[in-house]
Amino acid sequence: MRVAVVLTILAFLFSFALALPAEHADSDVESKIRACEKECLVTFDFQPRCGSDGVTYNNQRLLECRNTCGKPYGKGVHKVSDGPCPKH
Repeated sequence: MRVAVVLTILAFLFSFALALPAEHADSDVESKIRACEKECLVTFDFQPRCGSDGVTYNNQRLLECRNTCGKPYGKGVHKVSDGPCPKH
């Protein structure tokens, strides 16, 4: 009985430890994408576009910037429609 409890606890700790690097890696990717986006030349016109990620971008150029910066990390986006994304 004790062996089963110890093995269960070890399995839980091992699976928890495996999950941590993925979360950290994902936040690291997002920070790299945000840093790249700061370098984009964008306009301030408001012509909303719905992206394939479900995010409404203020204009086409912002959506293109997100695509350019996200693509190297498998997080590129494309325009789904003109106007804001539907709310769920």
